[in-house]
Amino acid sequence: MLLLRVDRVGACVEAIDPHAALSVDEYARWSRFASVRRRRQFLAGRQLLRQMLSAQVGAGEGAIAVEPGGALRVATPGLWVSISHSGEWVAAAVADRPVGVDIEVPRPGRDLSRLAESIGSLSGGSADFYTTWTLKEAVMKRWGMGLDLARMRALGAQPIDPQHANAQTASLELDGRSPLLYLAVAADGVGDLSVESTLSWCRETVAHWQLIGAHPRSRSRG
Repeated sequence: MLLLRVDRVGACVEAIDPHAALSVDEYARWSRFASVRRRRQFLAGRQLLRQMLSAQVGAGEGAIAVEPGGALRVATPGLWVSISHSGEWVAAAVADRPVGVDIEVPRPGRDLSRLAESIGSLSGGSADFYTTWTLKEAVMKRWGMGLDLARMRALGAQPIDPQHANAQTASLELDGRSPLLYLAVAADGVGDLSVESTLSWCRETVAHWQLIGAHPRSRSRG
């Protein structure tokens, strides 16, 4: 099982009471966010993930804990989860194996050259940068780690057929317009990925990858 869902933040938080929807620890964390936008993103991620857990495995209740390294953990044995948000979009993944997901909405006018260099992006182009960034951050999440530019820079990847891939990247669009967001999922057997989204895949941008780089440590569940 390897499931991914992408949705709008607004659709996930509409008519949702944070006090009722979140656990005590989650509510305390939600309350510490200063901006309304960040609170909405946090709540949307938790709601989307709980909906997926409830629909797929009947385990939508209970806290979604954060481990010291930043990995998410749920109480159901044998399940791994991951959440990402950018702008007004949120993504969540549920799997029976370690998984990491990352999405990025391009920001017009952003200077990407320094960031591209910091993560070892091959060119200064926007598409290459966002593909590289999402790929490497998804891997960090799969490994149960937070943002680590040094490890991201050292991590390599080469194209490979879907059957042998452990990461997938793509861009998604709305109504045939230019890419709205970039997405990456890192997991063994990523060719089995099942996706639910109101966005359309830009098929020509779908790529499968084999990671090159040592796993820093065994990944904990969550």
